[in-house]
Amino acid sequence: MDMEIRDGMLLSISDYEENITLPEGIVSLGPFCFASDPRIRTVRLPESLVSIGKDSFYGCSGLEKVYIPAGPRVIEENAFARCVSLNEIALPSSLMSIETNAFAWCDGLERVAFNEGLESIGDYSFYSCTSLREALLPLSLRSVGAGAFESCSLMRRVSLPEGLESLGKSSFSFCRTVRRIEVPQLITELPESCFAWCVSLREVLLPAGLISIGDYCFFNCTCLESVDLPGSLRQIGTECFSTCALKKVMIPSSLERSGDGPFYHNPGIVLSLGFPCRFDPLHLACIDCPEDARGATIYLDHTLQIYDHERDAVSVFPVFSDASSVYRYRVITSRACESGCDLGVLDDALEDAISPSTLVRTALFRLRGKGELSFGLKEKYIEAVAANARGVMEEAVKNDDMESVVLLRDLGVLSGIDMEEWIEESSRSGRTDICAFLMEEKNRITQVSGSVIDELTL
Repeated sequence: MDMEIRDGMLLSISDYEENITLPEGIVSLGPFCFASDPRIRTVRLPESLVSIGKDSFYGCSGLEKVYIPAGPRVIEENAFARCVSLNEIALPSSLMSIETNAFAWCDGLERVAFNEGLESIGDYSFYSCTSLREALLPLSLRSVGAGAFESCSLMRRVSLPEGLESLGKSSFSFCRTVRRIEVPQLITELPESCFAWCVSLREVLLPAGLISIGDYCFFNCTCLESVDLPGSLRQIGTECFSTCALKKVMIPSSLERSGDGPFYHNPGIVLSLGFPCRFDPLHLACIDCPEDARGATIYLDHTLQIYDHERDAVSVFPVFSDASSVYRYRVITSRACESGCDLGVLDDALEDAISPSTLVRTALFRLRGKGELSFGLKEKYIEAVAANARGVMEEAVKNDDMESVVLLRDLGVLSGIDMEEWIEESSRSGRTDICAFLMEEKNRITQVSGSVIDELTL
């Protein structure tokens, strides 16, 4: 076995053997010194070693065991990446840093013995180690990088040390079998997608000093039924608890900012607030259309005068700026009509909360639906439809929605649009009923106009 060593660095080796023992005096392993050789089975590193260089064992597909003595302070990027036969690794007591992709794609890695003294685990360092079953991280650890344990799909147990100060984005995402996470007290921010797609996660303990939860942080944690948001929380990100199984969440009064739909697709969720929000509280709830038609309810004690007598609380049903919000509004108002509730009270309360993009759809539904409308709100709804008549026609033709076309006629709006354009468009789109209706309406308007002119001439 021939080796090229320069200034204590192993640069290359030839005439490989299956079992290699490196001589003393080697201080570091150079880039690619063992890379991509499938013959190597075991390697014993010398006591004199200080660092394991980048890509040094990259792609050694047959490597099963590595004996690392106390001495190395760093394992550099890609050092053991794609060593698919590596079964376990015991990290030396001297190690302080594991760098980017150091053990990424080690499909056979089942166990890592982390050493006390380790301070940082770099980005994607154990990415897609699909056989790794636990991450019992040392008390000395201060940071875990982005994607560090992402896609460790058999990970069942994660122990985050008390001294941990930061987690990177997606650091434990797609750990599909982990059931419990306790976030250390020094963590003040949970980053984007940190625990996303942890589909077996059932229990999450958040620290008392947590300030922000990032976008998609717990996205698609489908077994997560409860979470206690700490009183320090100021910001929750877009869909951070989307597609979970949350039943009831108390929103802390410290909350100042929310991303889009943080509780999207949690059918039947109840969000409780005992304070006036600094932002639109309707923005929080789910905006999906579950098959069972159950929606989110936000309880705003004594901030809106719509009372649920059975619960002795104030409740308001959210309306959002997307098409599905109209579905939810329809379900709510239909039920209210069946029970004989005063929809005017509901409309008045929602009047300022409905976003402009949703107002037109809501107006179309309420103007052609059941229930009384206050004069002021009815005028507002008619104005909204008239101002957006072209958009209403476009949607009506697209969805073959004859009811909306008839409503435009009844409101006196239809005569103000270019009838020829929409006759051609509905004909081209195969909307024969709408096309025929518009042609009849055009003829009627023409006849009425002709009669008026005849009368004026006489």
